[in-house]
Formats: sequence, structure tokens, C-alpha cells
Amino acid sequence: MTSSPLQQALDPEEFRRQGHALIDRLADHLKSMNGREGETVLPWHPPEKQWQDWQALLARGKGMALSEFVEQVLERSIRLHHPGYFGHQVGPPLPAAALLDALAAFLNNGLAVYEMAPAGAAMEWSLLQWMADKLGLPDTSQGLFTSGGSLGNLTALLAARSAFRSRYPQLPASDARLLVSDQAHYSVLRAAQVMGLAADQVVSLPTGADYRLTAETLQVTIEKEKAAGKLPFVLVANACSTATGSFDPLAALAAVCRQHGLWFHVDAAHGAPFCLSPRLKSRLDGIEFADSVVWDAHKMMMVPSLLTAVLFREGRHAWSSFASEASYLFRERAEREWFNLGHRTLECTKGMMAMKLFGVLSLYGEEVLIEHLEGRVQQAQAFAQQLRSDSEFELALEPQANIVCFRHRPPAGRDWNQHQRDLRRRLIEEGRFFLVQTDLGDRTYLRCCFMNPRSEASDWMALLERLRLLGNLQHPFF
Repeated sequence: MTSSPLQQALDPEEFRRQGHALIDRLADHLKSMNGREGETVLPWHPPEKQWQDWQALLARGKGMALSEFVEQVLERSIRLHHPGYFGHQVGPPLPAAALLDALAAFLNNGLAVYEMAPAGAAMEWSLLQWMADKLGLPDTSQGLFTSGGSLGNLTALLAARSAFRSRYPQLPASDARLLVSDQAHYSVLRAAQVMGLAADQVVSLPTGADYRLTAETLQVTIEKEKAAGKLPFVLVANACSTATGSFDPLAALAAVCRQHGLWFHVDAAHGAPFCLSPRLKSRLDGIEFADSVVWDAHKMMMVPSLLTAVLFREGRHAWSSFASEASYLFRERAEREWFNLGHRTLECTKGMMAMKLFGVLSLYGEEVLIEHLEGRVQQAQAFAQQLRSDSEFELALEPQANIVCFRHRPPAGRDWNQHQRDLRRRLIEEGRFFLVQTDLGDRTYLRCCFMNPRSEASDWMALLERLRLLGNLQHPFF
């Protein structure tokens, strides 16, 4: 008897065949990512062309083989495993972590309530306690996982405002002030908008030449706001900043926050895992005094996106952002239900996101992560040293993390900022390398983020040589 299309799609033996073929193809793809066999880091297609091609594939209807679909995706996607990738703060995951992500997708357990994800709930709770301990937070700490740093920052800031309102119930809401570094991630400003804060309620604090906030600047700002009849309720500090990888002096900022009763939130989406490394953890000195911390495991811990921890110094605050009643899900008081995770997060049908990091730690331990973290920072420092010794390039600042900002000196008569933008565009369209750009004040810089353990010194030296060649062409690029 002929099986139906649904029965065919659910067939275990077909799944076995497809799975083996997929893993074989991905292993071949990984093996080819050495940058020396003609593979490009970004097979460039203009957005309109990319969209038209995918529309045409969709219009074909059913009948495409899985192998063909996989090839289409591989041929049209950026390749984070390529050693020429020096781009955004998203790195290539460990192959085993990707397999664990597939396991989570296959099980499709939602973590709102315990009976829908008993293993996932226990893994998440255990991993959050491990992370809090690594940061030096007290035993009272609790937290949650959520999908990305943007939602993580929002969750923490909502809790900060809730705590503030409980202390000052009579204060007009419009008098509250959120203090942020001028290097804060854009998600902090978006969170303020979602919270309904007016533009004048978000106070941007200037950083110094090293793009770090100082305790003196914070102290002066708080006193100024109070003198104007306003009351700051939270400071958002960086560990580290997205643009430059600069770590704010957390201990000094925490002391000022304690003096004035401010909630101290640390956006450590990128830099939090530095706490694992004996060589790097001093950059986080003072994070143990934070009231809340955001930690993105998908940035520097070699797991697929997304996996963001929001950790609270006092566990009771983990319940205050999205507390709600739903009798069809929850039967007990929220304070007693650590295992029903929907009490604490905006997301209800949240996947088993903690599994991939829990699995990496179970398979390899912390050692593989420490090696990765220290290796990428060492590469950034070596790259910066090369830039300092080359008269054709200008280093923006000494790197504290795995992020390096620099400029190529243009030939006489060319605009510095446009020169950097043109260089990056030309480089990306060639496809051999991928890097990004950032604006620091009124200056545009090229920005390399060392995320890939497959990248070697010969790769970034080749990048500089290509920038040198393109940058010294006698005619403008476009």
C-alpha cells in the first residue's frame, strides 16, 4: 500500500538516511574551510538577487531533494568557520554543540512548564547556578535563559525599574533616569523605548579616550540629575563594549552605585566568560557586585545562537520582570516553582537552549573554552602589535578583548572615513575576507573581531596585505 506524503516525511529510515548524508556534507564543508582551496568567506550576492533566487526556488514547489536544499543554503551563506572571517561577535560553534542543538530541536520540549521539559528545566537551573558562581555572585543569585542579549537587557532593566518603584512609589515616573555609557549596546536604548521611557529619561555618559566610563563621570552625572530634581535608578556598564571591546571599571562604578542606591547592571554579553580564564578574569573585577548581569554564551563559548543568561544578585528579582498568573500552566505559587520557567521569562514556548552549553561542559569541560578565549585575545593582541609597527595603519586603542579597531591611511586627497568604508565594501564583495566597520566619534574604523579558532597569523597578515593593496590603488573604488 502506498504511504501518504506525511507518512513518508515521518519515516525513521528516511530520517536516518537524510541525517547521515547531512552530517557527511557538513563535515566536508568544515574540512574545506581552510581558506586555501578557493572557498570564500562570503559568496556575495546583492540583496535583490538573493531574494529573487530564493523566490524562484520557492515557486518550484515540492520535489527538491534535501541534498539540493543544503547545497543552496551552503552556497549562499556566510561561512563563520572560514579563517578569513573577522566579522561580527558570532563565532563558529563546536560541531558537537551543533549536534546538541539538533537534539533539542528534535525533542522540541518547551520550558514553560516542568512536565513539558523536565530534563531541560533541570539543566537550565543547574547551568545558571554554575554561571553565577563563576562570576562570584552570592548564593542568593538566580536567573533565567532567554533568546539574545537584547531581550536579556530588557528583562534586567524591567526588574531594576520594578525594584525602584517599590522603593519610591510616590515618585513621578517621568523623574526616573536610566544612566548608560555612550558605548552602550543599542539594545539598551531599545529596551528603554519598550519600557516607555522618554528620551530625556535616558542619560548618556561620555567615556574617555579609552572608551571606558569613569567613576568620576558617573558621580558628577548623578549629582547633576539629583540637583535637577531627578532620580537615577540604574546604571548600565559594559564588559565589554561592542564597538571596541573595552571593559568599564566595574568595581569603581559599583561603589558609586552603592553610595547612591542605584541598581548596577552589567552588560557582559561578550565578556562574561572571561571569568573562566585565570589570565583574563581580572578584566571583570567588580562584576560580583552587580545587581544583574547579561551573559551571551553564543558569543565566546562556541555554541550556536541564541543562549543568553540573565543573572540577578538577589534571586527574587528574577521573578519580577514578567510575573503572571496562568492556571492552565502553573498550579503553585511562582516563588516555589523554579522548575516552571515560564514564571520568569517573556518566552513561553522556549526551547532547550541550555542543553548545548551544558553538553559542551559535560563533553569537554571548561578547558576547551578557556583555550578558545585566551587564544582569541592573544591573536587580537598580536594583530594590534603588527598594526602598531606598520606605518600604513593606525590603531584606535589597545585591545582589551578580541576586538581590534584600526584604519588604513589613505593616499593624499582621499577622505579618511570614506576610504575605510570603500575598503570594507570592496573586501566583502571579493569574498576572501570579512570584517566590519564602526564609528568612534566622528571617525570610521575597520573592526576585526577574532572569533574563529581556525584563523592563524598568516590569515590576518594576508588580510592586511590585501587592505594595503586595495588602499593604495590610484583610482577610487567606485
